[in-house]
Amino acid sequence: MNVTTSLTFANLTGLTPGSMYTLQVVALAEDNVTEGDGVAITGFTKPDVVNNLVIINITTSSLSLSWTPSNGNIGSYIVNVTGSTVMNVTTTSAFANLTGLIPGSMYTLQVVALAQDNMTKGDAVVIAAFTKPSTVSNLNIGNSNTTSIFLSWSPPSGSAASYRVEVTGVSVTNMTTNSAFATVTGLTPGSMYTLNVLALAGDSVTQGDPVTITTYTKPGTVSNLYVSDIKSTSISLSWSPPGGNVASYKVVVTGATATNVTTASNFAIVTGLTQGSMYTLKVLALAGDNVTQGDAVTITAYTSKFC
Repeated sequence: MNVTTSLTFANLTGLTPGSMYTLQVVALAEDNVTEGDGVAITGFTKPDVVNNLVIINITTSSLSLSWTPSNGNIGSYIVNVTGSTVMNVTTTSAFANLTGLIPGSMYTLQVVALAQDNMTKGDAVVIAAFTKPSTVSNLNIGNSNTTSIFLSWSPPSGSAASYRVEVTGVSVTNMTTNSAFATVTGLTPGSMYTLNVLALAGDSVTQGDPVTITTYTKPGTVSNLYVSDIKSTSISLSWSPPGGNVASYKVVVTGATATNVTTASNFAIVTGLTQGSMYTLKVLALAGDNVTQGDAVTITAYTSKFC
């Protein structure tokens, strides 16, 4: 195009973004025909902004971006990264994979189009994102009772704003904590629960991979324990089941003869005892792992002196 002006400046419009133009300025005499020698300069128009900037993949140490190329001509793109790690990445493609980042940290990412002189910049488009937190470690079950489970763990490397504990079993619940421990309450005695613990980034949405542990709540205590029959070498017991779930019962016998009896019923016959001897009998409920046990209820009885 040619533009004529009586002023010492000109505004050239309708150009293509990010493109190189050679501009020659020539002075005209008053006849508008006689020309002086031209003076030339070369310049690039400013590139247009990129469109549709999105995060397409997040890991603990990387963020991947994509965008729609700018209108006009583009030489390359520069991605400015600020946060726990600061860097600049240049790419000729409409995507970038930013590596070497800190887990669970927030980053502000600016994408700017560059003209082919690699100097003339378009306006930045900005997006913010968190890297995925790392996994927690050393997940342990602490003190548990009939309706609660205590958990503790070591924080992950990098950053974690909070933690989510996901509980599945007879009761299903989620809880969030800012500490590296949690007490899950409102559970059913003697029941199995699977607990997932995962770290959350500062947006409370970006989460790390879960670490899982399975455990049982402590069974309840039997009630109404009584001796239903006594013989010279045996004692019969019965009791009422506790609330919640019970897989079996253990009867612990101490006295002249020591033995343990396990039963799935709420009664037991302890045999092989010594005639006319005193025995202490403890009954306790067992969970499904046959390890987690409720508190014992104790009763004392003598075997008969007579056959």
